[in-house]
Amino acid sequence: MKKQICIVGSGTSGLQLAYALREDFQVTVIHSQSPEKIRSGRVMSTQVHFGPTRSRESRFHMPKCDDTEPLKCVRVTIGNQKLFTGMLQEDALSVDQRLYYATSMEDLALKGVTFQEQKVDNEHVE
Repeated sequence: MKKQICIVGSGTSGLQLAYALREDFQVTVIHSQSPEKIRSGRVMSTQVHFGPTRSRESRFHMPKCDDTEPLKCVRVTIGNQKLFTGMLQEDALSVDQRLYYATSMEDLALKGVTFQEQKVDNEHVE
């Protein structure tokens, strides 16, 4: 029988950890919202997935987020003043977290990872 592990939170790190451990552990992820609530919720932000993140996503066979144009460089400006421009060694992608999280949670559930929808505070950590 596999050992059990619980991951609190299904942000990028929690989801990638669930993908990495699901073969060797019985994984349960606790998150405060269902995939449906996340997908239909307000825009939290976009997130840039740089080369190392995209490599992990490929290695763990995570759902692809290739529907956006790849980012080739990073530019930092304030107002009209350009402060920095740098070319990336590997393409990056700007990802809508709502879609990324919801799709990954649904994919993990199909692959045997259990999800519990609840909020966790200090009292519940044990």
